[in-house]
Formats: sequence, C-alpha cells, structure tokens
Amino acid sequence: MIFTTLSLLIGGALAATLPIIIHLLSKGAPKRQVFPAARFVRAKLVANKRRLTLKRLILLAVRVAMILLLGLTLSRPYFAHKSQGAPILEARSQTEEREQAEQSAAPATIIIIDTSVRMARVRNNATLLETARVGALAILEQTASESKIAILDGNYDADGFLPDRVAARERLEKLAILPNGRSAAQTTREALRLLERAGTSGELFIFTDETQRSWPERDTQRVARSLTEGKLKDAVKLFFVDLGDDDYRNASITEVALSSETASASSGLRVDVEVQRQGANEENLTLELLLFAQQDLPEALGNDAIVALSQKALQRQTQTLAFTEGRSKRTATFNLSALPLGSCVGMARLVGADALNIDDQRVFAVKFAEAARALVVSTAPAQETSLFLTEALAPEEERQSGRASFQFDVLPYAMTAQDSQAHNFSALTDAKLGEYSSVFLLDPPDLAPEMLSKLTRYVEHGGGLAVFLGPHAATKGAFDSPEALNLLGAKPSSQGRAPNWDYALWPKSYEEPLLASFRPYQTYDIPWDTLAISRFWYLTELEESNTTVVAEIRSRVNASRQSDVKGVPGLIEHRLGEGLVAVMVTPISADTASQNWNALTSSDATWVFILLVDSIARRLAWHSSSILNYQLGENVLLRAPEAEQFQTATVITPEAERLPAPFDAQRGVIKAPRAQTPGLYRVEAQSQRGQNRFSAVYAVTTPPEQFELTRHSPQEWQNLWKDAPYQDLEIDSDTQLAALRRNEEHEPYAILVLALACMLLLETFLSNRFYKTQ
Repeated sequence: MIFTTLSLLIGGALAATLPIIIHLLSKGAPKRQVFPAARFVRAKLVANKRRLTLKRLILLAVRVAMILLLGLTLSRPYFAHKSQGAPILEARSQTEEREQAEQSAAPATIIIIDTSVRMARVRNNATLLETARVGALAILEQTASESKIAILDGNYDADGFLPDRVAARERLEKLAILPNGRSAAQTTREALRLLERAGTSGELFIFTDETQRSWPERDTQRVARSLTEGKLKDAVKLFFVDLGDDDYRNASITEVALSSETASASSGLRVDVEVQRQGANEENLTLELLLFAQQDLPEALGNDAIVALSQKALQRQTQTLAFTEGRSKRTATFNLSALPLGSCVGMARLVGADALNIDDQRVFAVKFAEAARALVVSTAPAQETSLFLTEALAPEEERQSGRASFQFDVLPYAMTAQDSQAHNFSALTDAKLGEYSSVFLLDPPDLAPEMLSKLTRYVEHGGGLAVFLGPHAATKGAFDSPEALNLLGAKPSSQGRAPNWDYALWPKSYEEPLLASFRPYQTYDIPWDTLAISRFWYLTELEESNTTVVAEIRSRVNASRQSDVKGVPGLIEHRLGEGLVAVMVTPISADTASQNWNALTSSDATWVFILLVDSIARRLAWHSSSILNYQLGENVLLRAPEAEQFQTATVITPEAERLPAPFDAQRGVIKAPRAQTPGLYRVEAQSQRGQNRFSAVYAVTTPPEQFELTRHSPQEWQNLWKDAPYQDLEIDSDTQLAALRRNEEHEPYAILVLALACMLLLETFLSNRFYKTQ
C-alpha cells in the first residue's frame, strides 16, 4: 500500500491518542464512606463496575478507530498492479532485503527538457523553460528513492544517470537555452539508448512545445518504432507535458542579406531584412538598423550592450512594416552610404516585445574597402566582348557616379593597329599586373609561356585570376603545358556537348567562399536549371590537394534533387601560393561563338549570372579578407594578414569569455572555436615579434528555421506516435501528479469514506446506548 499524503496519516495516528488521554483523565478516584448496609450489595456493585468498564473500553476503541480511519482516508492510499512495476510515489522499504528487491524492479526515471530557442517563449509571465523546470522539480521530488534518475536536454555531452537527487536538482537549476542543441526527438532517442544500455525499464517525462522543428517526422517515427518493435517494447512509458499553444503573437527576423560582406565604401551597402509575423490582429512593427565602427564597441559584444550604444551608431535607420492578421512576411531594404574604411558591425532589431524576444535581433559584420581595380582581357573588340562581365560588376550608371565596387581596365589578347604598346596584354610587366586586385581572362586562346609565367607569379604573390574557357581554348596546345596545368590546377582535355541544351551549372555547396554572395539566398529556390549549357570543357588531372570543385555540370532534369549524383567539374577554385584561380568551363563573352555555348546571359534568370560573377569577382579581389558571417555549427576561419606569424590568438565571446584559438601557419588562418551561442565575436592576436596586432569581429547567427513555432496538429501528433505507449500530462503541482498515478492504480478511497461513515454511526449508537438516561 502506498500513501499519497503520508503526513495526514501520521497526524491521524497522533490525533487518535486524544480519546485515550481523555479516558484516562476522566477516571476519578473513588471516595470511601462507611455504610454498613452496602455490604449486602457489594457483589452487585462489582458486577456493575465491570460492565461499565467494558462499555467504556468498547466506546474508546470505536472512537480511536474512527480517528485512525479519518487519517487513513485523508492520506488517500492506493495499491499498485503487479504487472506495471513500482509507481512513482512509493513508500520506503522497512527492511534492507525488501529495499534491494524493489531497487532491482523499480523503473528508471528520465526527465527530458527541450532547450531549443523556442523554449525562450514567454507564456503566463514565464518562459517555457522556466515552466518546464518547475514541473521537473515536482516530478523529481516524488520519484522513488531507489529509482535511477537522468536529466537530458539538448546538450550532446550530458547524457547518463545521475548519482543522486541532489545532482539531479543541480542539473535542473543549470539548464539553459541551447541554440545549437539537438531536437527533443533526438534527445528522446538518446534516452532510449540509455535505458537499453542499463537494461532497465523506464518512465520518460518529456517537457516540450510539440513544434514540428522539435519533433520532425523522421526522428519521431524512429522513436515510436523503438517503443513498439525494439528491445524496449512494453518496458518504457512516455509522459508528454505540452507547454506550447497556438494562441500567440510573435514577430521574427528570419534573414539579413548583405549586398556583400566586403563592400566598396564608395558603392555603399544594401541590407535586406526579412521579417515574419504570426498574430490574430493587424499590426505595424518598427524595424531598426544600427551600424557601428569596430573600434566603438565594448569588449563584451552582447546584444544588450550594443543596443545601449545606439547613440554612437554610424548609421541608424528605421522603417515601419504593416502586417495583416495571421501569418505574413515583409522585407525591408536599407541602403547605407558615406561609410568609413575598415570593419563594422550591424544589428537589425524589432522595437518592442512579443512572445519570443530572442528572435527580435540579428547581428552581422561587414568590411568596407576601396573599389577594387581589375583587369579584363578578352578577344577583340575587347570592350564589346567583355560587356556582360563589366556591366554585371559595375553598371555604367554606377561607374559614372563613382559608386561602382570595381574599376576596370579592358585589353584584347592581341594588339591591333590602333592600340599602343601600353595596351598590349603580352607586354604587361609584373609590376603592372601587381596593380590589379584581380585579372579576368575571357575565352583565352593559347598563351605564351612568358605570359603564363607572369600570371603564375602574380597569383603566387596574392593575386586573383578568373579563367572562363570558351571556343578559343581549342587552339592546339593552348593549355597543354605543365605551366598551364600548374596555373589552372586542372587540364582542359576535351569538349562536352549537350545538343538539346539539357545541362546546367549546379553548385555543390553554398558554403564555398567562391559562392559567398549566394549564402543569404540559399534557402530560396535558385533557378540554376534555367541557365542551360550546350557546350563545356572537361577538366582532368585536378590537383586534389589545392583544388576544390565548387559547381558541377549536371542534367537540368530534377537537378536540385541530384545531390547524390556526381557530375563533371563546372567551376573550380585552385589555390596557388598566396592567391586564387577560379576556372569555369563555359564562357561568358558577349560574342556569337560564346553565346552558342550557354544561356547564362540570356535566360529569364540573368540575376543568377550577375550574382555568380559578382561572387567570383569579390572572392578574387578580397580573398585575403575573411568570411565574417556564420551560422551556428559552421567552422570559423579568419584569414590573417600576409607574412604575419602569430603565437596565439584569443576569441572573446559575447559573454566576454576568452577562448584560445590556434593559428594555422601553413594556410595563414586563425581557427576560432565553434560557436555555441549567437552574437558578435572578437578575435585578437599578437605577432611573434610583438610588433603587430590583429583584431577582427565576426558574427554568428541562429538558423532562422530554429525560430519556427508551427506545431503539430492533434491528428498529426497521433499519427506520429501510432501505437506507441504515451500519455499527455499536465503538471502544476504535486497533487496533480499524484492524481494521475492514482488513476492508473487501484485506490480504495470510496471504500474508506463508506467505512468512516459506518464507524461514525456506530459511535453515535453506542454512546446513546451506553449512556442513555434511565
């Protein structure tokens, strides 16, 4: 027998002593009087006295039993079924043998708490995580003392049973939001593995908001199968505590897209901010954009510290966005100009508060530099055949107004009668080539060995070279030499043909730096399949150690779903010395011969072509610059200044924690620790000679899908679990938890109430019978 409220039973037992005390105190001492006639009735007196004593004892026993029964009824005992094992609320064993027997049979108790960013949502003046912590503590206090206890959350490194309740309580108190942790479904799978390794049954109490992100269909169905088909079948029971609901108002900054991470100070910066809102009514929201110089920021780069410095912002702009009822999206565009050279950080934030404040702010980092000077070499007439490239990178209007990010010198491969010696590409000296941040070779023919050597030296000293192969590469021996192979990192061996124009260029990963301009748009459906390709060059003899395939040539049919199908290299990046070489296997020249090769510049999605050449040009011009914006979980590599060797580097987190970061001397990069929290991070390093210091700031953001609050419908939730043994549970107090357990077991409450009523009637009857007036 187990008692829900043991204290009431003990109180009832103590109260039962009151009738005994009253009985003992009410016994008066007899007075002796001399009355001779009494000797004749002495025998009758003894008999009456014995009869009265018996009546009193019977009535005393009834009253004591009545009080004990009242305490027993208020304590609400119940009996566990043998088939279900020991319940949560179980009395401690009286003997050591019984305690050991129950310890081997008691199920383990595992409390699972979803610690995703969605659990920071406020409901009833408390976050969902705080509510989950209170409920988990209530369960912990009522768990059988002999049960094994585990507290699991989104942390990958904190799985296992805890030594005692004190450790479990401390674990609950330290729980915090983990933006990059595992989902609740993944944590539940790990809990099942823990039970399987321990070889015991278990009860899993899961605190979650039941969103689709926390319980993706694939992971949830795996958990359900483990409960119905695996070794843990009939050995595990799930209790879900649903902390979420669909009645909320929340706005979220889902995306901040920069025109470039390294932008020209003269051309300015364009920032597109996407805001998503869910609410029952129409509403206007204020969106604010702040931009700061790196040197104006404090050491601790927390979001609150940045907002507090809004008066020091270089740029501060606001826009009002109107939202309709329900779910809707709006995009605000900010154009920043008159910007200083150097590193800056920015923040987009929604003014005001809503259900989930953690998604109302988003930071970014950007670097402003002077306009890059580039050399474009094309077939004659060079100004015309290079028009697609030059207009994509620096439109005429921007060049005229001085807002262009690139400045171009355009030369033909062969000097004409009208050209001077200064316009002769083959006559360029190493010093003249060194004035350019990047060189573009459009549909190059056979290059003289001297020119190949000059380009090789230019790249090795930090230059950027882009080669777009076209029909002129078919010249016999054009790129057959060892010098050409060393420069390009691959050998153009033969031409590929697609007579029906059914091939397209398709990226392997948007994480490649050569495609950095696409990163803000990677969640969209970019129509690469509309950029049809008819002819291209096969690349062979790739130098695997220094060459990366960035994009492949694949069939346009379902190209987006062919990530597992290996294509042929279409765009490669080759590192040579301190510089980079980008090679694309199809041309972009504005001549008839090149246009028969592809539709890059003539399709309905020419913006993809513009973004592609812009991404390549920025990578080559500023490849020594670091990628400044990352998402949680990505590797952070910051490029150090050329010819600098650092002993150590330090990363300062948004919480002002200082972490060591190794320096890769061979690659010239600082490897920052993988970020666990979003925000702005600062990197500081001291050169080995102690003369130069390196300082940089980069931003880490949470993937926008982590803020998605869409929940499973009741029908979807039931379909996910099917025949798995689970039960929904609401826990606000210890009493409610006990009530759930009593419903599962046998509780003799009604019988005890009836017995108490009968005992009360018996006491009334006996009192009237024994002490009635004669």
